[in-house]
Amino acid sequence: RGQAMEATTPGYPTRLSDAQWEILAVYFAADSPLGRPRKTNLRAVVEAILYVLRAGCPWRMLPSDFPPWQTVYGYFRPWRDNGTWQRIHRYLRALGTAPVQAPQSPSVAIADTQSVRWAVSVKEVVTSAHALCNT
Repeated sequence: RGQAMEATTPGYPTRLSDAQWEILAVYFAADSPLGRPRKTNLRAVVEAILYVLRAGCPWRMLPSDFPPWQTVYGYFRPWRDNGTWQRIHRYLRALGTAPVQAPQSPSVAIADTQSVRWAVSVKEVVTSAHALCNT
């Protein structure tokens, strides 16, 4: 459990291609020169986050093919709070990967809870990343 997921093994629909991961990897922190080297595969963490958001399942129901849910959520939370997902989304939209009918800047946005707002942002990133792969 929690071992590195190989890109060549069959997986879930939220599995990122090598090309998609190459684009997204720059947004996730590299190992810090201080402290222990990271043992967690960030690609597996990102794919697990995409799985939870796409499937709509609770963190605790994350399949055992992914890193432990506590690890995945431990990465998701700071990336949500520090704006990592918004930066990725802006970059992908700038590449023109967002659907054509989507406005560049929405004129109105309503979110009744913080969790909905973040889930929508991450879902848009997933949609944009998958669109990039299919072009």
